[in-house]
Amino acid sequence: MNYIFITLLVFLGSLSCAFTQASIDRGYFEKELNKEKGSQYIRKAIDFGKQALEINDTDNALYFLGKSFEKAKSTGQKEASAIVAYEVASIADQSSTTNNSVSNFVLDMLGEITRLINDTKTLAKTNEIASKYLSNKDKKISKKASIVVSATSAANVEYQKQVKELEDYQQSAKVEETVITQKAELTNLSSAVDKLKGIQDLLSTKMNVSQELLKNMSRENLEKEAMLEKKQRLIDSISFEATIDSIIMDSNSIEIKQKESELKLKESQRNLFLSFLGFILLISGFLYYRFSLAKSYNKQLEEKRAIIEKEKNRSDELLLNILPEEVANELKISGKVAAQHYATTTILFADFVNFSYISRKLSPQELVSDLDYCFRHFDEITGNHGVEKIKTIGDAYMCVAGVPVAMENHAEAAVHVAMGFINFLKDWNKERDKKNLLPFNIRLGLHSGPVCAGVVGTKKFVFDIWGDAVNIASRMESSAEPGKINISESTYDLVKHKFKCEPRGAILTKNMGELKMYYIQNY
Repeated sequence: MNYIFITLLVFLGSLSCAFTQASIDRGYFEKELNKEKGSQYIRKAIDFGKQALEINDTDNALYFLGKSFEKAKSTGQKEASAIVAYEVASIADQSSTTNNSVSNFVLDMLGEITRLINDTKTLAKTNEIASKYLSNKDKKISKKASIVVSATSAANVEYQKQVKELEDYQQSAKVEETVITQKAELTNLSSAVDKLKGIQDLLSTKMNVSQELLKNMSRENLEKEAMLEKKQRLIDSISFEATIDSIIMDSNSIEIKQKESELKLKESQRNLFLSFLGFILLISGFLYYRFSLAKSYNKQLEEKRAIIEKEKNRSDELLLNILPEEVANELKISGKVAAQHYATTTILFADFVNFSYISRKLSPQELVSDLDYCFRHFDEITGNHGVEKIKTIGDAYMCVAGVPVAMENHAEAAVHVAMGFINFLKDWNKERDKKNLLPFNIRLGLHSGPVCAGVVGTKKFVFDIWGDAVNIASRMESSAEPGKINISESTYDLVKHKFKCEPRGAILTKNMGELKMYYIQNY
């Protein structure tokens, strides 16, 4: 029998241990909790906390009770948050599990109440709960309890004063009720004495009945107080429910306002985006139009610039055909060319022999073609030696060395040009002889001296040179034999150290008298 009893005790102990160590599934409960909103969330969190306390699962109990307070506090309503804090603190305080974590949780919630509201009754109840922890062995807990008690002591004193006043009022009401009752009885007794003096026993009986009634009335008052307390609790419960409902409504209202704000924000963002997009499209269209216009304008401008450049180059080429480059540049810059005096130059005249006979034998086209071919080569030769072509007059060709750019070896350059003319004609006449064409023979005359150079004309510019040196050079050419280079004495003095010359003596010239002349040899 003893063995069975001991076995039963061991079984019950293990069962109790297993029950004590049981815990709820936090993940599942939290998943269920997250399905709720507002006060439903708070209620369910409190219920989960209670269930955890019933099986001594302290950690989960405090976790879910704390979640309910956090949810209430997130609404921003201080009174509702304080009510929830008091509710969860009371639940934790009344639990069978007493450890430091529970004590700290209760005191934390009570501390939150002191920071949230100033309601005398609630703070007094807070003081009552906190006072239980003043004697806790853990100094930190007792210190925390002391802080809460200090914060609520004034409210507790005020509340106790109000309770005392209410009790005094209730006591005075009871005394007054007793006096009234006794007065009524005495009145009845006096009347009865006057009428029935002989029924004293009956009065005594009535007195006993009255005393019993008084006892019953006291009992009824106690019952009434209990009923009032019960009603007060019901009212507190209803108040808690109403507060929770107000939290729901406020939470829903906040959510609705948040959604409305989000919708308005999205609509504003959409309108802003559309406006911005429209503005961008408008700007893009305008910029594209301006770009297209600018591109078209630039294209036209480039075309016009190309045409102008082409015409300018053509104009420059034409100008260079009739004017030296330096003179042309001066004319383009200033619009006019000042006449210049050149002290040392060499003028060259070339003229074809028997040109009248040749012109009769050739057609106009052949004559012009042959002259063009010949003069083109003459131009190339003068250009190679830095000699400036002045003009052609019929079959005559005139050029000068030292104009418009001064040249130190102008006489040598002019002689080289004359030799180049003769050598070119020798080769050309050989080809013409093979074709049975008439040869082109030339007389050449050179003279060195000062000249004046400038541009004449307005519509048709002509660069020319003037002076006695030009006339003497012309006389040198007319006094030369075909295929010979005839030079004056002044030219001879400049080139005698470079070229072998044959003196011709003094020869009479038209309007010039006798002039010493020389032939260049070995060319």
